[in-house]
Amino acid sequence: AAELRQIASNAASQSAPRLGHGQWLATQQHVSLSARVGQVGATRTPGAQAIVSADIRQWSDAYGTTCISATSGPAQFASPADHAAWTAAGLLDSPIGQPTTGCVTVYGSSTHNSLGGGAGVIDVSSLPTDPRALARQLSTGTTGIAGLDQLGPEQQPNAGFERAAILMVGPTSGATPAFTAALYQALAMVPGIDMLGDTTTKAGATGLGLAGDPAPGSTAIIVDPTTGALLEARHIPTPSAFSGLMRSYLDRPPTPSVATEGGVYGTTIQWFDPIGTSSVVGTDSIPADVGAPPVPTGTIAATAKLDAPFAQLTELVTQLQMRFGALPSGGFVLLPKSRSTAYVEHWRFTGPKSQVSEYATALRASGLFSSVVVNDGSGP
Repeated sequence: AAELRQIASNAASQSAPRLGHGQWLATQQHVSLSARVGQVGATRTPGAQAIVSADIRQWSDAYGTTCISATSGPAQFASPADHAAWTAAGLLDSPIGQPTTGCVTVYGSSTHNSLGGGAGVIDVSSLPTDPRALARQLSTGTTGIAGLDQLGPEQQPNAGFERAAILMVGPTSGATPAFTAALYQALAMVPGIDMLGDTTTKAGATGLGLAGDPAPGSTAIIVDPTTGALLEARHIPTPSAFSGLMRSYLDRPPTPSVATEGGVYGTTIQWFDPIGTSSVVGTDSIPADVGAPPVPTGTIAATAKLDAPFAQLTELVTQLQMRFGALPSGGFVLLPKSRSTAYVEHWRFTGPKSQVSEYATALRASGLFSSVVVNDGSGP
């Protein structure tokens, strides 16, 4: 616990990159996944499993958008029987359509911001920076982030540690040095963590190893104790952020597979290594095939009053659509705020600044909001 608190202190002193208008935080990772298909249609497919690896480039902006470009390698099999079961399940040995690209935007910590559904981007800005509160939420599964909260003790022996490890792997938005420090301080309060001492990563770096349980195959992380930076993560459960890579191994119709028949499949991170350090880049540095969205010309974040009825807030959205036409590009989300009765309206605009002003005026005139914050697009 004392060692984790010292890492927390070191992490708090690190500087966080500041993203301006049209800037992105660029990172790279190498990940090895254990992929398995348990059922195709109504047919169980035991043994349909393989190891797949991918090099991933990732870009995240200050507006909650994360884009990736992932290049996967051929599937590797532990035995000929696994290979045969994999092929019989309608899966390919070599991925197609490389690289896998795409972007997703998430607002707030809610069921919309979950590890379920394959989105995977986690906005941690609404999670507490009070270590005791954060430790309690991680241990009891009450973070408000569905993919984390659904990870129960029946799946992992130390769910609090596993949830913290998932947050370290990310991808996340809204993380600050204060949050990273709180995460390590929270870990110091989670019982059952096994200290592994000096541990070497696949890439040859050395850091402090920690595991959620002393049993072999338990979730483990290796961190730089001088900065708190993640050097490697191993055996991470339910990483839906990377499950989209599985689509590259699905054979095309009419071959029966989980793509045509439905079924059950999943992935687990065997190990995850960040490559190099992050850097701040412009939109022109993102490959065109990734499809990064245009930089917003304006945004609105409107916080509803505590006593504002949900029905009135949703009715206001309908009225605005009728008055001004379709919502601006990017739409809106209505999310619970800090588990209270307040709600937060988020709009992301790629339209003209005049439209931002019209919407802001209407929101203020409704009397339903305690604050309406407008950004004209000159900064995050």
